[in-house]
Amino acid sequence: MTPPVAPSPLERVPPDEAAAIADLVALQSRLGDPARPRRGQHAKGHGLVSGTFTVRADVPPPLRVGLFAAPNSFACWVRFSNGFAEDDRLPDVHGIGIKVLDPPAADHDFLLVDHETFFAADVRRTVGVFSRHVELLAAGVSPAEHDRLLAAEYPVEAVLLGGFVRPADPSPLEPRYFSGTPYALGDRAVKYQLVPRSENLAVQRTSPDTPDFLRAALAAHLSARPATFDFCVQSQHDPVSDPVEDPTVTWGEAAVPVAVLTLPVQEFDTAEREALADALAFSLWHAPAEHRPLGGINRGRKAVYEMSATARRSK
Repeated sequence: MTPPVAPSPLERVPPDEAAAIADLVALQSRLGDPARPRRGQHAKGHGLVSGTFTVRADVPPPLRVGLFAAPNSFACWVRFSNGFAEDDRLPDVHGIGIKVLDPPAADHDFLLVDHETFFAADVRRTVGVFSRHVELLAAGVSPAEHDRLLAAEYPVEAVLLGGFVRPADPSPLEPRYFSGTPYALGDRAVKYQLVPRSENLAVQRTSPDTPDFLRAALAAHLSARPATFDFCVQSQHDPVSDPVEDPTVTWGEAAVPVAVLTLPVQEFDTAEREALADALAFSLWHAPAEHRPLGGINRGRKAVYEMSATARRSK
């Protein structure tokens, strides 16, 4: 595992965070299957699709940093996924990973989910929630009892989880996606949003009564029509009201479009594409310094992603 990255001036690292991150990695390792290593997060994919990431010509001057410094167009791979569930009918968090190919500085991935905030303020609280969740599952308690006991010990996180984990939209092309956690944009802190355009709404719905309906909906749409998203930047207004180290807080500034993500008509549901999807590693830490992830949750995710990638490479 690579050593921790030196903190940015925008960050404030808690004194016990290194131990909390070690506990998070150990917990994630215990939950994995050594005979079948999978991604540490968002293991179930709905499809890997090709796209184009086009930086706009009208990016506001303060946001013209790094990838957004000048108008340009890049090929990209886009992966849609579930957070935890193998059955798309179950409530879950749903994600999108964008791998921008051949950017000017370095590899650049963006990871977003369909909820604006994270469910825990820091790594230690995240470990506590997941550990208690695993204990309750092992004890075989009912779902209602699980929720009651978790809420008794982690009341704030239990409420936030209620919004974080939700039923899926009819298609992975329809929700708005959020980075949730902050990133650097030069010397400022920002969050990202991916906003679907109206043409992403399905003309004809696929049945939501199958465990893989999200893949079917994605395939049905892209077999006939392209899909388009606006990629937006939300700037930190104030470090107190918009904290870097607490991703449970919703920031107040309006998001500004800086790029367009276009997914053309295509067939992606093939063995060759699935093999590529399995081989690709998406990480929010695949980013140049001017776009580096910020905050404790992102520092914890760095360690988890590295552990997962190492296990998958060695299988």
